[in-house]
Amino acid sequence: MAVTWLERLAAASPVAVFAAIGRDAIERVEELSLDSRIAWVASPRHADVWLVAGSVRSEDAQALRAVHDQIPAPRKTLWWDSTPLQEFGVANSAAAR
Repeated sequence: MAVTWLERLAAASPVAVFAAIGRDAIERVEELSLDSRIAWVASPRHADVWLVAGSVRSEDAQALRAVHDQIPAPRKTLWWDSTPLQEFGVANSAAAR
């Protein structure tokens, strides 16, 4: 009984998201920020999900890797309107349009 209650409580909690915003994505991320199911965090160390929005350059891979590595495991990465960089692979990532 308690597990069911805890599961419902956890499902109702906002998801902690840290965003890396690429080219042409700021307006869409600002729209998304109005959703109460998302808790935007100021540090990747407090995130459950890393949102990579908009196109990113391959030259930024090292900086993105540094941010990625600060997110505690288990972490999920969502590439929104961007192509995952080869350096990250796609095993633990999702691409959304």
